[in-house]
Amino acid sequence: MEKEQDILAARIARAVDTEVFLSPIFKGVYPKELDDLGYTLPIEDGDMELINVRPDFIGVNYYNEHPIVYDEASYNRTRALPTWERTTNINWPVDEKDLYRQLTWLRDYTDNIPIYVTENGSCEDDKLTPDGRVHDKDRIIYIDKHLHAISDAIKDNCNVKGYFVWSFIDNYEWAFGYTKRFGIVYCDYKTLKRYPKDSAYYLRDVIAGFGDF
Repeated sequence: MEKEQDILAARIARAVDTEVFLSPIFKGVYPKELDDLGYTLPIEDGDMELINVRPDFIGVNYYNEHPIVYDEASYNRTRALPTWERTTNINWPVDEKDLYRQLTWLRDYTDNIPIYVTENGSCEDDKLTPDGRVHDKDRIIYIDKHLHAISDAIKDNCNVKGYFVWSFIDNYEWAFGYTKRFGIVYCDYKTLKRYPKDSAYYLRDVIAGFGDF
Protein backbone atom coordinates (compact mmCIF):
# COMPACT_ATOMS: atom_id res chain seq x y z
CA MET A 1 0.00 0.00 0.00
CA GLU A 2 1.37 3.42 -0.91
CA LYS A 3 2.11 5.66 2.04
CA GLU A 4 1.08 9.29 1.89
CA GLN A 5 4.55 10.49 2.91
CA ASP A 6 6.24 8.38 0.24
CA ILE A 7 3.91 9.84 -2.39
CA LEU A 8 4.99 13.25 -1.10
CA ALA A 9 8.64 12.17 -1.45
CA ALA A 10 8.00 11.25 -5.09
CA ARG A 11 6.44 14.66 -5.73
CA ILE A 12 9.39 16.39 -4.07
CA ALA A 13 11.92 14.41 -6.11
CA ARG A 14 10.08 15.16 -9.35
CA ALA A 15 9.86 18.86 -8.47
CA VAL A 16 13.53 19.21 -7.52
CA ASP A 17 15.00 17.07 -10.30
CA THR A 18 12.64 17.75 -13.21
CA GLU A 19 9.83 20.26 -12.73
CA VAL A 20 12.19 22.98 -11.52
CA PHE A 21 13.24 23.18 -15.18
CA LEU A 22 9.95 22.37 -16.93
CA SER A 23 7.37 24.14 -14.81
CA PRO A 24 8.52 27.75 -15.49
CA ILE A 25 8.59 27.04 -19.23
CA PHE A 26 5.28 25.17 -19.53
CA LYS A 27 3.30 26.42 -16.51
CA GLY A 28 4.77 29.87 -15.85
CA VAL A 29 5.54 29.10 -12.19
CA TYR A 30 8.05 27.18 -10.14
CA PRO A 31 6.70 24.04 -8.42
CA LYS A 32 5.21 24.76 -5.00
CA GLU A 33 7.28 21.98 -3.45
CA LEU A 34 10.30 24.30 -3.69
CA ASP A 35 8.52 26.78 -1.42
CA ASP A 36 7.67 23.98 0.99
CA LEU A 37 11.37 23.09 1.17
CA GLY A 38 12.28 26.70 1.91
CA TYR A 39 14.04 27.46 -1.36
CA THR A 40 14.28 31.13 -2.26
CA LEU A 41 14.58 31.83 -5.98
CA PRO A 42 15.75 35.23 -7.28
CA ILE A 43 12.72 35.90 -9.50
CA GLU A 44 12.33 39.47 -10.77
CA ASP A 45 9.36 41.19 -12.38
CA GLY A 46 8.88 39.99 -15.93
CA ASP A 47 11.03 36.85 -15.54
CA MET A 48 8.18 34.40 -15.86
CA GLU A 49 6.76 36.12 -18.92
CA LEU A 50 10.13 35.66 -20.62
CA ILE A 51 10.56 32.06 -19.46
CA ASN A 52 7.01 30.87 -20.12
CA VAL A 53 7.47 30.42 -23.89
CA ARG A 54 6.90 27.02 -25.50
CA PRO A 55 10.16 25.71 -27.03
CA ASP A 56 10.45 23.82 -30.29
CA PHE A 57 11.36 20.58 -28.51
CA ILE A 58 12.84 19.23 -25.28
CA GLY A 59 15.81 16.92 -24.79
CA VAL A 60 15.79 14.05 -22.32
CA ASN A 61 18.98 12.63 -20.83
CA TYR A 62 17.94 9.31 -19.33
CA TYR A 63 19.95 6.54 -17.66
CA ASN A 64 18.12 5.27 -14.60
CA GLU A 65 15.67 5.84 -11.78
CA HIS A 66 15.72 4.97 -8.08
CA PRO A 67 12.84 4.13 -5.74
CA ILE A 68 12.64 6.58 -2.84
CA VAL A 69 10.91 7.03 0.49
CA TYR A 70 10.21 10.03 2.67
CA ASP A 71 12.92 10.82 5.22
CA GLU A 72 12.59 13.97 7.28
CA ALA A 73 16.28 13.91 8.19
CA SER A 74 17.60 13.48 4.64
CA TYR A 75 18.43 15.97 1.92
CA ASN A 76 15.22 17.33 0.39
CA ARG A 77 13.33 14.91 2.68
CA THR A 78 13.87 11.96 0.35
CA ARG A 79 16.06 8.87 0.57
CA ALA A 80 16.91 6.35 -2.16
CA LEU A 81 16.21 2.67 -1.56
CA PRO A 82 18.17 -0.38 -2.72
CA THR A 83 17.16 -1.91 -6.04
CA TRP A 84 17.17 -5.49 -7.31
CA GLU A 85 17.96 -4.82 -10.96
CA ARG A 86 21.29 -5.39 -12.65
CA THR A 87 23.56 -2.39 -12.24
CA THR A 88 25.98 -1.06 -14.81
CA ASN A 89 29.69 -0.53 -14.19
CA ILE A 90 28.87 2.87 -12.70
CA ASN A 91 26.41 1.23 -10.26
CA TRP A 92 23.24 2.53 -11.92
CA PRO A 93 20.23 0.17 -11.97
CA VAL A 94 18.81 -0.87 -15.32
CA ASP A 95 15.05 -0.77 -15.91
CA GLU A 96 13.91 0.34 -19.34
CA LYS A 97 10.26 0.61 -18.23
CA ASP A 98 11.25 3.76 -16.36
CA LEU A 99 12.10 5.49 -19.64
CA TYR A 100 8.67 4.60 -21.03
CA ARG A 101 7.07 6.10 -17.93
CA GLN A 102 9.14 9.27 -18.22
CA LEU A 103 8.21 9.76 -21.86
CA THR A 104 4.48 9.24 -21.32
CA TRP A 105 4.58 11.61 -18.34
CA LEU A 106 6.30 14.24 -20.50
CA ARG A 107 3.70 13.69 -23.22
CA ASP A 108 0.96 14.69 -20.79
CA TYR A 109 2.89 17.41 -18.95
CA THR A 110 4.01 19.28 -22.07
CA ASP A 111 0.95 18.69 -24.25
CA ASN A 112 3.00 16.33 -26.41
CA ILE A 113 5.87 18.58 -27.41
CA PRO A 114 8.49 16.94 -29.71
CA ILE A 115 11.02 14.98 -27.63
CA TYR A 116 14.58 13.97 -28.43
CA VAL A 117 16.30 11.43 -26.20
CA THR A 118 19.58 13.31 -26.20
CA GLU A 119 21.52 10.91 -23.95
CA ASN A 120 21.02 7.25 -23.16
CA GLY A 121 23.62 4.57 -22.71
CA SER A 122 25.36 2.07 -20.49
CA CYS A 123 28.69 2.09 -18.68
CA GLU A 124 30.20 -1.40 -18.90
CA ASP A 125 33.48 -3.12 -18.05
CA ASP A 126 34.69 -3.26 -21.64
CA LYS A 127 37.67 -5.47 -22.54
CA LEU A 128 39.56 -5.30 -25.81
CA THR A 129 40.28 -8.77 -27.20
CA PRO A 130 43.53 -9.63 -29.02
CA ASP A 131 41.71 -9.49 -32.37
CA GLY A 132 40.58 -5.93 -31.75
CA ARG A 133 36.96 -6.62 -30.73
CA VAL A 134 34.87 -5.60 -27.73
CA HIS A 135 31.96 -7.95 -27.02
CA ASP A 136 29.77 -5.61 -24.98
CA LYS A 137 26.67 -7.79 -24.81
CA ASP A 138 25.24 -6.05 -21.74
CA ARG A 139 25.35 -2.67 -23.50
CA ILE A 140 23.57 -4.11 -26.52
CA ILE A 141 20.83 -5.50 -24.27
CA TYR A 142 20.57 -2.14 -22.48
CA ILE A 143 20.25 -0.11 -25.69
CA ASP A 144 17.91 -2.62 -27.32
CA LYS A 145 15.50 -2.60 -24.37
CA HIS A 146 15.51 1.19 -24.16
CA LEU A 147 14.87 1.51 -27.89
CA HIS A 148 11.91 -0.83 -27.47
CA ALA A 149 10.67 1.35 -24.58
CA ILE A 150 10.85 4.38 -26.89
CA SER A 151 9.06 2.44 -29.63
CA ASP A 152 6.28 1.53 -27.18
CA ALA A 153 6.01 5.18 -26.11
CA ILE A 154 5.70 6.28 -29.74
CA LYS A 155 2.92 3.73 -30.24
CA ASP A 156 1.20 5.39 -27.26
CA ASN A 157 1.31 8.79 -28.97
CA CYS A 158 4.54 10.15 -27.51
CA ASN A 159 6.06 12.63 -29.95
CA VAL A 160 9.61 11.22 -29.86
CA LYS A 161 11.59 12.47 -32.85
CA GLY A 162 15.12 11.21 -32.25
CA TYR A 163 17.53 9.15 -30.16
CA PHE A 164 21.21 9.78 -29.36
CA VAL A 165 23.28 7.10 -27.68
CA TRP A 166 25.85 8.16 -25.10
CA SER A 167 28.40 8.02 -26.27
CA PHE A 168 30.03 7.51 -29.65
CA ILE A 169 33.50 6.99 -28.17
CA ASP A 170 34.85 6.35 -24.69
CA ASN A 171 35.45 9.71 -23.10
CA TYR A 172 36.59 11.53 -19.99
CA GLU A 173 33.71 10.94 -17.59
CA TRP A 174 33.36 14.09 -15.50
CA ALA A 175 33.13 12.32 -12.10
CA PHE A 176 35.34 9.30 -12.85
CA GLY A 177 37.94 10.38 -15.38
CA TYR A 178 38.99 7.65 -17.82
CA THR A 179 37.98 4.76 -15.54
CA LYS A 180 34.42 4.45 -16.94
CA ARG A 181 33.47 3.60 -20.50
CA PHE A 182 30.17 4.56 -22.15
CA GLY A 183 31.17 4.52 -25.81
CA ILE A 184 30.07 2.26 -28.62
CA VAL A 185 33.62 2.74 -29.91
CA TYR A 186 36.53 1.66 -27.71
CA CYS A 187 39.42 4.11 -27.33
CA ASP A 188 42.91 2.92 -26.46
CA TYR A 189 43.95 5.87 -24.32
CA LYS A 190 47.65 5.19 -24.88
CA THR A 191 47.57 5.13 -28.68
CA LEU A 192 44.16 6.84 -29.24
CA LYS A 193 43.32 4.04 -31.70
CA ARG A 194 39.58 3.37 -32.03
CA TYR A 195 37.82 0.00 -32.15
CA PRO A 196 34.07 -0.30 -32.88
CA LYS A 197 32.41 -2.39 -30.19
CA ASP A 198 29.73 -4.97 -30.93
CA SER A 199 27.17 -2.35 -29.86
CA ALA A 200 28.32 -0.13 -32.75
CA TYR A 201 27.56 -2.94 -35.20
CA TYR A 202 24.21 -3.53 -33.48
CA LEU A 203 23.24 0.13 -33.92
CA ARG A 204 24.46 0.04 -37.51
CA ASP A 205 21.95 -2.73 -38.20
CA VAL A 206 19.14 -0.96 -36.34
CA ILE A 207 19.71 2.20 -38.39
CA ALA A 208 19.68 0.07 -41.54
CA GLY A 209 16.18 -1.10 -40.65
CA PHE A 210 16.78 -4.46 -39.03
CA GLY A 211 15.03 -5.29 -35.77
CA ASP A 212 11.45 -5.58 -34.55
CA PHE A 213 10.69 -1.91 -33.91
